[in-house]
Amino acid sequence: DGTIIADDIMQHILDVYQTHEVAFPWQMGDVMILDNVLFSHARNSYRGERQLLVTMGKHACFGEEIGQYTRCID
Repeated sequence: DGTIIADDIMQHILDVYQTHEVAFPWQMGDVMILDNVLFSHARNSYRGERQLLVTMGKHACFGEEIGQYTRCID
C-alpha cells in the first residue's frame, strides 16, 4: 500500500532472514528446485556467468503410485 517501513522494523526483518538463511557452495551442474509459495529466496552477489532457467505451471498432486497424477483443486 506504499506505507513506509521504519528502519528498525526493516532491520528486524533482515535479521530474521539472516538467522534462517541456508547457504551452501554451488558446484558445476547443481540445480535448485523450490516452491515460491513455501520459500522466500534470493541469491547473494557473485562474479561469473550463470544460466537461469525458469518454468511455471499450476499446482500438481501426485498419488501414491509412481507416476500417478491427479489435478489439484486450489
